[in-house]
Amino acid sequence: MTAPAAPLPLTGTAEPDLVLAGIAKRFGDHVALGGIDLAVARGEFVAIMGPSGCGKTTLLRIIAGLERMDAGTIRLRGRSVGNVPVNKRNVRLVWQNYALFPHLDVKGNIGFGLSLRRLDKAAIRERVAAAAAMVSLDGFLDRRVTQLSGGQRQRVAIARALVTEPDILLLDEPLSALDAHLRVRMQGEMKRLQQRLGISFVYITHNQSEALSMADRVVVMNAGAIEQIDAPEKLYRRPRTRFVAEFVGANNLLEGTVAGFEDGHLLVDGTVGCMAAHWAADDGPPPARGTAVTLVVQAGKLRLNARSPRDNRVQARVVEREFSGTHVLYILRVEGSAGPAIEIRALMQDPLPDSVGAGFFDLYWSPEDVCVIGPGLLPRRIDAPGGGPGNARTGAASIPQLVGEDARG
Repeated sequence: MTAPAAPLPLTGTAEPDLVLAGIAKRFGDHVALGGIDLAVARGEFVAIMGPSGCGKTTLLRIIAGLERMDAGTIRLRGRSVGNVPVNKRNVRLVWQNYALFPHLDVKGNIGFGLSLRRLDKAAIRERVAAAAAMVSLDGFLDRRVTQLSGGQRQRVAIARALVTEPDILLLDEPLSALDAHLRVRMQGEMKRLQQRLGISFVYITHNQSEALSMADRVVVMNAGAIEQIDAPEKLYRRPRTRFVAEFVGANNLLEGTVAGFEDGHLLVDGTVGCMAAHWAADDGPPPARGTAVTLVVQAGKLRLNARSPRDNRVQARVVEREFSGTHVLYILRVEGSAGPAIEIRALMQDPLPDSVGAGFFDLYWSPEDVCVIGPGLLPRRIDAPGGGPGNARTGAASIPQLVGEDARG
């Protein structure tokens, strides 16, 4: 819904590790990628997430050279590589299933790429030992990969990719096969390894916690296009489009029309009554009266007590309760002042008190916790650390337009 401003250019003087411009790909009548623009800074960890079929894996395969694009340009450290074969690009890909050789031991798997380069055996042994030490596998070099745990096999795959000293590492859902506890532990290990090595990571995932906990910036894709690129916290707290608000986190979307502007607050008439949203001076001019907008309120921001006279208030009753260990998710029915009742979600650390019962009770949230999205609106000014060229929907790209230079034909 939003028409975001042009993404900010990369900061610093270093050449970006990766620049994509106008990357397009069709499979018959299906548009897999509709013109992707993205730049990855030197040493940056960028996560790309989106629903199945959004084009994220196709984009990764094009960067790796495993898929031909129909239009666009790829530059790796300033070098145009769109027509360069996969074995001549200094990138490596860690597969979802790791693609290890079961008949080889750990050192054979890690050193496989080096043996194809015909390096002498002493050099291979030295580099394999160093790569294994990076991922804490130096005591497992003589083991068969079939004797390793899932986390250890994942480390072998990463070491095999790093031993060839790539300019950039591509990872296609590398943690998806691990159990939940091990996945969380490996997230921390992978982020620390990336920071220590200073190598750019482009990480594909459908898991929001992976993207938000590890990445410097997160790219959200939908239907072959980029919806938003931002630092994880800003993406989570300030979605720029309706799709991102629905896809990331647990948000309530409340529709309404602008009724006015008062004391730094946008007043919106909606189905649950008049709501207020904080509007800072650097947000730009507020939308005009009568403009249709969507207010985004995180489920975790709803509470039982007012903290300010300005707080928004609705009356709700519990419809459903889901206990998840650390939080309780409540599905609540709110009687609208205009139109039918609607359901909202509240995420709370503690269960609601018994006094709430089955009847209606007051629920509050602060105007400062409301994100406003709508036609032509950019919710708060967002400064992407390290830059952030991209082609978020309806936003202009801020990287050079080199479309077609590398594309086939």
